[in-house]
Amino acid sequence: MTTINRQVAASLDDACVYDSDDDVNPPWDAFYSNALHDYAGKDGSNYREGCGMRFTNITIPQGAIIDSAYLTFTCRLAGSGTTVRTNIIGEDVDDAAQFSNLANYNGRSRTSAIVAWDGINAWVVNSEYVSPDIKTVIKEIIDRAGWASGNDLVLFWENDLSNTGADRIAWSYDGSSAKAPKLAITYHVGVAYTITVTEVLGMSESVGTKAAFKKTVSESLGMSESVAKPMHMYKTVSEILGMRDQVEIRKHKIPIGDLPDHVITGGAKHE
Repeated sequence: MTTINRQVAASLDDACVYDSDDDVNPPWDAFYSNALHDYAGKDGSNYREGCGMRFTNITIPQGAIIDSAYLTFTCRLAGSGTTVRTNIIGEDVDDAAQFSNLANYNGRSRTSAIVAWDGINAWVVNSEYVSPDIKTVIKEIIDRAGWASGNDLVLFWENDLSNTGADRIAWSYDGSSAKAPKLAITYHVGVAYTITVTEVLGMSESVGTKAAFKKTVSESLGMSESVAKPMHMYKTVSEILGMRDQVEIRKHKIPIGDLPDHVITGGAKHE
């Protein structure tokens, strides 16, 4: 497995928004790209809050398996109001752009994957706090047909029915580049392989040359260890060869064509 660590690295790579009415977000009512903080929840004046963060050069291959992913925030202003209810969502795009204005923020498509971050405990200034695992959000972005290693992605952290006065406020890039939000993703790449009939039967790699057996036919077909004893099968031929219809194997009779005499009990074939 491989872990990559990224941090918001430019002023336009994070932005905060808020909304003063009761509609569903987005759309949001106000946008700030140079605020000193990123936040989520609902403040004491009943304003709903959220933010977006862009992480660049995500060197993960398209379709990779995401083992875990976490956001880390560093507290800017202490907060202990309850109950905080927030969501972490991704931007559903191949290569995310920087934030520019309110319309740009509101117009971004969202992933269907959403991770709730609810009941957040009190925050202490300059302490770090880690989100729940957001691998499902990252996986949806990485699995896009147009994703390529080195692309950029955006994550949103936004209010979801928090109580009034229940928000959490973190440092943004403009507030402190060293304490800006961080993203850690652990992944691995799956290995695709194909098993050929020769591998199943224990034959050498090429049946076009010698078709030599590396194992006895009895071992390959799942027979008992000794061919001098009755040839009981502990697997059906259909299981071994991956056939759809089950081929029934009975004692001393293998209806898949003649086998060499030496693999038949007593050296005689039984019809």
